[in-house]
Amino acid sequence: GENLLDASDKIHQLVKDSESSLPKGLKITITGDSSNETRTTLNDLINTIIIGFLLVTLILMFFMGTTNALFVGLSVPLSMFLAFIMLPLFGFSLNMIVLFAFLLALGIVVDDAIVVIENTHRLLHEHPNLSTAKAAKFAAGEVFIPVLAGTLTTVAPFVPLMFWPGIVGSFMFYLPVTLILTLGASLIVAFVMNPVFAVSFMEREEHLDKVEKPQLTRNFLLGMGGLLLVAIGGYLSGSTFVGNLMITIIVLCFLDKYVFVYMIAGFQRSLLPRLQNGYARLVELAVGGTVWRQLAIVGGLLVLFVLSIVAVGARKPKVDFFPSGDPKFIYTYLRMPVGTRVEVTDSITRILENRVYKVIGRNNPDV
Repeated sequence: GENLLDASDKIHQLVKDSESSLPKGLKITITGDSSNETRTTLNDLINTIIIGFLLVTLILMFFMGTTNALFVGLSVPLSMFLAFIMLPLFGFSLNMIVLFAFLLALGIVVDDAIVVIENTHRLLHEHPNLSTAKAAKFAAGEVFIPVLAGTLTTVAPFVPLMFWPGIVGSFMFYLPVTLILTLGASLIVAFVMNPVFAVSFMEREEHLDKVEKPQLTRNFLLGMGGLLLVAIGGYLSGSTFVGNLMITIIVLCFLDKYVFVYMIAGFQRSLLPRLQNGYARLVELAVGGTVWRQLAIVGGLLVLFVLSIVAVGARKPKVDFFPSGDPKFIYTYLRMPVGTRVEVTDSITRILENRVYKVIGRNNPDV
């Protein structure tokens, strides 16, 4: 029940401290240490969260513009930061279940911010005489109840997991609590922090205007230079994560200034209106026809619902508690006659070891 990473670190430190007192020529090799795999998995989850945040921001740029997308994108780290602050109150550590819950909430926490920022942007452009502060205030007030209801309905299915009994319940308890904390934090970010961002940085702009030729301003160069210095400092200090993150941000900033700005303008001028008009025609077709057409649509949905239940009952899906996967270890057993000399056992073991390496290769990361 101990922490695997802490136990592994203590064992390695214990072996290192005892090397001076060991007989000369004696070497201790630690086997079966799965902490490296756990560390790799944790790092992969953290990288996935960061990549997901960048992808969410990149996608939103095409629909809401760069500035508004950044407002919404910032809700991801801010919500997780607020939830992370509250985790120690429940005695939680940063484990795989908590990170998985953060990853699961990654695409959900932006929903509240999207609604608030988009509504603020709409009011700001539909009412030219309305100030940004009043637009942010009215926008947040208009959508507070539906956003709150939507968040509660998202949280509700995870509440029963908090009362799951047994060992599995203790194992899964981290998931619903972390999700609830993160989604609750997203409400705070959406209705407290995002309106402040909007008042401070949101400006009236017309997406359909001709895109101006980008220019390298002094502030932009200073900002990129600062990020580059942070990246260099990260690489020199051995923190490749910080260095890679800063370089990624620098590349995205230049892409946004010289590439994405034209792509976003083209998308909002041509493709986005087509999508909106197509959806409007679809809704008009569904609700603007005769009563029989509306009844046919409702009846079709009911039939589809019943057929889906029948399909699941007719062909029950295979149920597994955990999905199976290829093992990460290979166990090889060598039996020698009793009394075999150590030199003979060592030589035969080396032969067997070389045969295994011929199959899997040396330093195979998958084994």
